Amino acid sequence: MAECSWCHQEMRTADGCTANTIKIQEVTFAPIAYGAEEQPMLLHQLQSNRRFKAYYDAGWLTEDSRRWVEEFLIGRPHAIAASVAEYYALSGGLPARCADCGVMLGQAHHPGCDHEECPKCRGQLLGCHCLDIHVADFAGLAGVNDSALRDGDEVTVDSVDDQVTLEKESTAVLDGVTCFATKSGVGHWVHSYLLSVDLPGTVVRHDGNLRRPHVDTIEQLRHVNDDGMPDHFQIEVRSIGKNAVLMTAARFRAAGVLLPEIDNMRVFATLTGKNRWSIPE
Repeated sequence: MAECSWCHQEMRTADGCTANTIKIQEVTFAPIAYGAEEQPMLLHQLQSNRRFKAYYDAGWLTEDSRRWVEEFLIGRPHAIAASVAEYYALSGGLPARCADCGVMLGQAHHPGCDHEECPKCRGQLLGCHCLDIHVADFAGLAGVNDSALRDGDEVTVDSVDDQVTLEKESTAVLDGVTCFATKSGVGHWVHSYLLSVDLPGTVVRHDGNLRRPHVDTIEQLRHVNDDGMPDHFQIEVRSIGKNAVLMTAARFRAAGVLLPEIDNMRVFATLTGKNRWSIPE
């Protein structure tokens, strides 16, 4: 049994999806029904087959290519059809149900079907980028209508050429680096943020499941680029089993006090030299 996550019907027995709507850049499109697809990949294959058949007739093919044409094209008129409609007319027609999602002819595919076409570009919906949501930078996330999205949907942030994921049950702390507020106030946008480091082979990563970023050693911590990091940003130092906490110069300047002195025991220099890493006892 396979239930559609949109219409909640059994996919193999329902006539079609009753909840499939496609919204592209705030414009709602009717889905392309099963049987109404232009099928550009099939058209491309038919064109290629007809070209090979013409080369075969002209005697231009190698022996191996001639054998391929004789095996797969000769005596199979549907393989060199001039259109998708002719292809199905010659091959016995479309199956009564979609081979991937199970809907009946003339019905809307269930979302995620391999055979569903994009109503805008008419390419495969799963493979095109028409549905991608883009914002210029992280600040633009505040304007995304997350109420119309599902848990796990992604938005591309052009300034970092990376995606953030909508986690509707997230209770993480908003830090402006790995976790951002949603417009609705429900859940968060979560970014698997790869911090830049100057030490070759040193990876400092937010794991995408709300675990803290981490480095292996304090020495690696010194090579993390702290430029632009928010105050109190934390990175786990796994060799000592503790979190290093960023103390920004801006915070201490606002309080009218100096940054703590570096002692390389609890307080460490950052890569920029402007801030400090603190490791609590």
